[in-house]
Amino acid sequence: MKKRILLFTAIAGVTYFTMSSSHLGGAMGSGADGTTATGTTNTCGGCHSSKTTTAVTVEMDDLGVPTTHYVAGHTYTIKISGTNNSTTLNLPKFGFQLTVVKSSGAGTTSAVNAGTFSTTLPANVQLTPKSSFVKVDVIEHTTQIVAATGTGGTGTTYVDSVHWTAPATGAGSLVIYGCINAVDGLGTSSGDAYNSAIPVTITEKFPLEEQNLTSNISIKAFPNPVSNNLNLQLENAQAGNYTVQVYDLGAKIVAEENININGTSQTANINTSKWAPGTYMISVEKDGNRQVIPVVKHP
Repeated sequence: MKKRILLFTAIAGVTYFTMSSSHLGGAMGSGADGTTATGTTNTCGGCHSSKTTTAVTVEMDDLGVPTTHYVAGHTYTIKISGTNNSTTLNLPKFGFQLTVVKSSGAGTTSAVNAGTFSTTLPANVQLTPKSSFVKVDVIEHTTQIVAATGTGGTGTTYVDSVHWTAPATGAGSLVIYGCINAVDGLGTSSGDAYNSAIPVTITEKFPLEEQNLTSNISIKAFPNPVSNNLNLQLENAQAGNYTVQVYDLGAKIVAEENININGTSQTANINTSKWAPGTYMISVEKDGNRQVIPVVKHP
């Protein structure tokens, strides 16, 4: 009898772990990468099968504007969104996973993380570090999250986002992976709808190659972030004509002007009121040498 009780207890424990592990997040609860970043097809510990009724997307935003380019060291918002397109499933809650990896090895067991997720995360969200079970760091839920809109029926949406800082210069192209599991909250996997997003590739932008003007020159842009007017200050500059060009992250010139410096310092004003929100690179050039500084435009 004692053996039977022990066996029953063990089976009950395994069953509970399997049924409830998704509440902890797939990586933390059962060592599963549901994003497919590491090439796994054993989604959410094998408990959930993919259902296209949950449409899932991932995107990177720069001050609220979607972008597929990043500047080294800049902080962005990575958002995952989903929609219940089923006419029969009632799915009022959800869980998710997000990760960013280098394009080299993406989607295979050789995947390597890139960039850094913020330690300040939304409620019910955690960072599960890579381990012998999951080969990459994964952002995921700690418990079921209430849908962003709707009560669970058709058109119900699931949204969450985290801050992520791009890696140092030279990391190259990166890939964002994500998945959402919309759930009925009944504690079993049969009525849930899991689906992964189409991975999104983001590319590093080097709109300009920097070459120092002089070893002493100081170039400052303020206020930064800027709203309508940007001050560009040059200190310890050689006298002469300087070309100022402003590039967006698609390497398109959005503004250009010349500054003539007679003394050692000069401050120029640039009208930024018509710039779209986002990150820009300001090039200051003289005699074929240049310096480049980033500027962020407020929404």
